[in-house]
Amino acid sequence: MKQKMLFLLIFFILYGCSPIKSVFDGTSLVWSTKQDIETAVTPQNFVVRVKEVQSLIDPFQKLSWYIYSDSNNYFIAETQALIPGLHINSEMAREHGIKIDGTSRETYLFIKKSLGSKKYCSFNKLRDILKSKT
Repeated sequence: MKQKMLFLLIFFILYGCSPIKSVFDGTSLVWSTKQDIETAVTPQNFVVRVKEVQSLIDPFQKLSWYIYSDSNNYFIAETQALIPGLHINSEMAREHGIKIDGTSRETYLFIKKSLGSKKYCSFNKLRDILKSKT
């Protein structure tokens, strides 16, 4: 039993995450490419719907996109860790994904305005649009 616990502790340390952090992280997966967008549930207190965020993504690049949320923001991530279900995926999305405020329409409308006549864009273009906002 001690060996299993030691292995798990080393595993979490090597991957830069703590099992305790996942309990308090508050980030959860709200949509993945394996899910029908109509079944995605918009988090409470969010005014931007999951479907609206998902619609920003180029449909030809939706092969491995994931949308996470915490209490205020969406996080769009291109990939997940090889071990599904671990909190490392939500942590990766928070640290490396694209952050869109879900409690205000300001960021979403800024992206839509920046796209002009286009309906969607690539991950990198979306990141560039948000960089120009700051």
